[in-house]
Amino acid sequence: MKELLKSYNSNGNGHTSEMEDELESELLIKDAIFVRSKGSLVKVKFEDILWMKGDGNYTTLVTRTSVYSLRNILKDFESVLPLNDFMRIH
Repeated sequence: MKELLKSYNSNGNGHTSEMEDELESELLIKDAIFVRSKGSLVKVKFEDILWMKGDGNYTTLVTRTSVYSLRNILKDFESVLPLNDFMRIH
């Protein structure tokens, strides 16, 4: 994403401008993640996640309304989830 913004709004000196930084922060989603389900991307809000369970190369994500089986390791999600709201217990 950063490369796309740089190429779109490059000011010629290799540094990002304030406008690029603002645009980048507007494009980031800070309260949810997107997961693939049945060929589509589904937005899952952090507040809806009840728990996640790792099983090898897969992670089961359980929300208030759905269960997703994802082909990502649990560690991938740890880097995205807010530390204040989630903790790893095993």
